[in-house]
Amino acid sequence: MLENNYTTEKLTFPVTITSKFQKQAEKFRRQQSHPAKGEQVYRNTLAVLAVDFYCQCMGIETDLTASDSWNPVMQTLTDAADLTIKGFGKLECRPVLSGTNIVEVPVEVMRDRIGYIAVQFSESMQDAELIGFVEEVTTEDIPLEQWKSLEYFLEFISEPEVVKVDLRKWLEGIVDAGWDMVEKIESLLSPSEPQLSFNFRSVATPKYRKVENSAIGAKLLQLEKAGEQMAIFVGATASETEFDILSSADSEPEIDIFVELYAVKPQIYLPQDLQLIVLDDQGKLMLQTVANSSKNIRLEFSGYPGEEFSVKLALGDFSIMQGFQL
Repeated sequence: MLENNYTTEKLTFPVTITSKFQKQAEKFRRQQSHPAKGEQVYRNTLAVLAVDFYCQCMGIETDLTASDSWNPVMQTLTDAADLTIKGFGKLECRPVLSGTNIVEVPVEVMRDRIGYIAVQFSESMQDAELIGFVEEVTTEDIPLEQWKSLEYFLEFISEPEVVKVDLRKWLEGIVDAGWDMVEKIESLLSPSEPQLSFNFRSVATPKYRKVENSAIGAKLLQLEKAGEQMAIFVGATASETEFDILSSADSEPEIDIFVELYAVKPQIYLPQDLQLIVLDDQGKLMLQTVANSSKNIRLEFSGYPGEEFSVKLALGDFSIMQGFQL
């Protein structure tokens, strides 16, 4: 099994409340004349943005502007926290404060919804976790234990298939189309600190250095709508013994993997709040990191032949996802 520090029987999804999320929620709050209403709108907006981010990670198309929660008039008149899912309808995103075991669902949003997702915030409101899904509600107060796993939501929503890169072929010297050798991308990286330029010998940890049974590929990525470009490096390595038996059905040799993002000229730093995420084959979050005035960000993990994972890059409402298999 892919190794990580996040395990739970029930599929949930943690989300970092970025500064961009906060600014949008604060903008909507200021449009309200009554403080209590403003606070309600603030929480609703953050809940919607958290679910929207999750949908982007899962490849589910959304439309924020078509949602009541994005309409200043409807924000004032209702307690709606809806997110429009393209081709399906409105998904209600109910905020839950830290330490609360009850999800409040206003009567006014008990219809015209395809389902409901509960979003629980930390005490600081800096983090959120999508903790459950239900298709219908008949009461205003629903205990958290009655909310189903997010797996039910993923089954309800059809997802586009992600084309996967086969890293075992990389270890055999066959790199997928669109991926280049490191040297072709290295010259495009930010020149501000040459020693940080990606080099297998100097930057990679010993187990990823350019030795036998290791492989690395690189490519340029463009978050087109966000107008941001960056370079991604993905590497895999196995011990000589493991490499010799990769195709054996009688063993499961472990493969170490790293994913790293770098700023590209003329940029010195990666985009603020850029998120690098690794998901397992069930869409469950394994690892996550956020660029904060960073020149590069990196994640490391390991897995076994036959397992699959996806790498997600997200910046605001825009994202890219690439699937991999071992």
